[in-house]
Amino acid sequence: MRKLTAEDINKMLNDKILENLEATVGKSKKVVIEKGLKISHIKSGFNYTITDVGEHGEFIKAVSGDGEPLTIMPKDYKNFKRL
Repeated sequence: MRKLTAEDINKMLNDKILENLEATVGKSKKVVIEKGLKISHIKSGFNYTITDVGEHGEFIKAVSGDGEPLTIMPKDYKNFKRL
């Protein structure tokens, strides 16, 4: 059996967290989404760039390629994926 390194574990966590677009992780609710991350709306395929994240992950603000602003609330995070 292969031992997992810290790098392996971090990659798995990052893939899981960002793939499902979770803004926070752990009991401390550490914010793991940051400005500049590219995301896509799953159904429409529209792409956005994150411009701001609430201090505790309570919202994500993003902008589309044509400059249209969007505020995403936690209940809607599941509708987006990272690029």
